[in-house]
Amino acid sequence: GEEVWAVDTCNSESSGKANEDGCKLQPMFEVDQAPAQPTLLSLSRVKAKEQNVDCQKSNANLERSKESPQAEQNLLQAAAPQVEGGLDDWLKKWCTAEVLAAFAKASSQEAAVKSLAIALNWRQRHRAVLTGAKAPCWQGDMRVVARAGSGHPLIFMSMAHQPPASNSASIIEHMAAVLEAACQHANHGAWGFDVVCDCRGFQLSKNLDPRPAMAAMEMLKHAYRGRLRRALVVSAPYAFNGLWHVVKGLLPKPTQEKILFVTVKEANLEIEKSYGCAAQKVLNLLNHPQDKSSWKFPSELVD
Repeated sequence: GEEVWAVDTCNSESSGKANEDGCKLQPMFEVDQAPAQPTLLSLSRVKAKEQNVDCQKSNANLERSKESPQAEQNLLQAAAPQVEGGLDDWLKKWCTAEVLAAFAKASSQEAAVKSLAIALNWRQRHRAVLTGAKAPCWQGDMRVVARAGSGHPLIFMSMAHQPPASNSASIIEHMAAVLEAACQHANHGAWGFDVVCDCRGFQLSKNLDPRPAMAAMEMLKHAYRGRLRRALVVSAPYAFNGLWHVVKGLLPKPTQEKILFVTVKEANLEIEKSYGCAAQKVLNLLNHPQDKSSWKFPSELVD
């Protein structure tokens, strides 16, 4: 079958193809050996988890009162020496009590410090995109399209609109700008965002480079730690499942469980049930051809 290649960052002596950066590439899997369709998680079980999370968020101040603010500041102080160029006012402003509390929930103090340092360095490298000083070369249609009644922004993307030739660095910048916009649009005490990814039209030939997918997982793990409330992956084909099997290990298990593989029918039912006044906008995007002239990046929300 057709092979999918991954960057080998550990063994420069291994044989294999090389990409444009000179990095050795190793085959991840052959398409005809791709793993089976992931088991669909129970929507009711995930919904119960979401309700529990929302309950916890509504009592955020109470929860934080159980954590020492000094401990969170100690976490920041421990990560600061690992930040290239040091902490400036822009980075410090991002380090709110709520953000630091998300990192403090890591499995250990060492893991929390490491993850926070990774997130801060990532923000430092992508500062121009995150602040709007640089506009990404937009790749496809990923954007914030609506906001649920709960205050959670909704990100929509269709694999059918991937450009014929894309650049991994541009894709990563596109994703960064959209995730940052989603966080800024959250209101009513909402902490995170939802994602609907329509996989109809997925082409393996446009996704042979795993770096964008790996970068997305790393963003969710570090720079946007705890922000993903739920993702609906709609009508994923067999080849997509192979890519998911490779990259999902980069995410903590609780985050993996927020990513649901659903049919079009299941997606329609869940969107209609969960997104309130925003449901119709997302349903239109999922079920009708898009007017590309109406796309606005990174967000179609005005506030």
